Amino acid sequence: GGLGYLKRVGRMADVLGGNIYLGGWFESGSAHTEWGDMTYRSSVSLAGVMETLLGPVYLGTAFDFDGRYRFYIGIGPLFR
Repeated sequence: GGLGYLKRVGRMADVLGGNIYLGGWFESGSAHTEWGDMTYRSSVSLAGVMETLLGPVYLGTAFDFDGRYRFYIGIGPLFR
């Protein structure tokens, strides 16, 4: 499961795109095949999202409480 918040913080010039957002999420859960193998992990994600002419541009990071982290970049439409 997860819980998050996305807040509009600005707007780019209409020639370049649209709104700019900042967000944060808390996620917890796991995928498993056996009940005895269940371990739940939790993580926090922070991101910026811009509406551009190429579609949404996403820059974010996620980290858990064991010291692991990831950095994400996404460019273009999420669904077609």
